[in-house]
Amino acid sequence: MEFLKACVLCGQDAGQFQSYGRKSGYLLARCGKCGLVFVNPRDDEETVSRQYREGETSPVQYYEATAPVDELN
Repeated sequence: MEFLKACVLCGQDAGQFQSYGRKSGYLLARCGKCGLVFVNPRDDEETVSRQYREGETSPVQYYEATAPVDELN
């Protein structure tokens, strides 16, 4: 896992991140400056690459699994 030290959108320091909840087992954070909501910590590059190579990640499976929650949002 990789902890972000700054917002990927505006560059705000991680000290301004606010807890925003949890989705699919991942913690969500919200930037206190620009409002971007994102996963933090997130999977590192090696983990994501392996997931795609080994077929563990599928957009169709993701959307089917999260559709009920997404509709509520």
